[in-house]
Amino acid sequence: HFYKRPKHWETRKAEGPYRYWPFKVLWKEIMMSTTDISILPRELFSQIFSLLPPEDLKSASLVCKLWEDMAGEPKLWTWAVVAINTRGDFKKKFKVSRLGQIKTIRFKRQPKLLEKLLQAVLAYPTIKKIYGMKNWDFRSVEPSVVAGVLGRIDELDTSNSLLTKSQLDLVYSVISKKEQPMKKLSVYVWGVDGLNPDVVASAATNVKELELGCWCDEDQVKALLRQIVEKDGPLEKLKMHGNSLHTGVHSIDPDLVASALNRLEEVQVEVEVMYGSVYSRLSLDQVTAVLKG
Repeated sequence: HFYKRPKHWETRKAEGPYRYWPFKVLWKEIMMSTTDISILPRELFSQIFSLLPPEDLKSASLVCKLWEDMAGEPKLWTWAVVAINTRGDFKKKFKVSRLGQIKTIRFKRQPKLLEKLLQAVLAYPTIKKIYGMKNWDFRSVEPSVVAGVLGRIDELDTSNSLLTKSQLDLVYSVISKKEQPMKKLSVYVWGVDGLNPDVVASAATNVKELELGCWCDEDQVKALLRQIVEKDGPLEKLKMHGNSLHTGVHSIDPDLVASALNRLEEVQVEVEVMYGSVYSRLSLDQVTAVLKG
């Protein structure tokens, strides 16, 4: 509705500062009842944007220049996963300011200049998850570079990857000394057998979830079980399959096996079915001891 103006309102004067009082009063009421969103503090904008799901945050950043600037704070984009194929991709994508605190990157394949790319990853300490490193050949990379990258991430899965014993030894040493335990360690690599049992066990018990699918010798399995019993570590879930329990595990003291496995919240031990027969990775005495608690 149009505001109904009194007759000759242009010349009518009110008592006070307003010359044309109907218009002035109406304008004052409008201004008092509305607020321009742009006057909100930047901190409040940041808090509002932090509550938006990813798709809505992307849309908000396209509204105007002001919103693009405020929605571009790196802390709002830590959820994003950056796909990396080459070292050039890494440099190009991490020049974008909003990606400055990215936690996760993904590789489609093993890059040609692997060592240089891993060195570039080391320059970004916020990167804690790396996907796509299965079936990689790390053997040509300096052990300290491999350990620096693999030892600091939260979830490590190097299925069927090739590493030297010196690389593996250093990687596990770094993992064993982490102040914040690794969330998940999946070991599917050749060459673990023969490594120092205490180093392997210390790394394997400084994680929340452990999945073993490699050749582990009897001494390493014993050291792992002892550390589970003796240390009040963060390990909660254990999954052992493939050949991880194949070497000499049946000869381990059933009481040690039971004491270790019963301290964990969840344990999965592979059972194989071959030619109609069931083969357990644990002996009957070990299974009985575990069930008795």
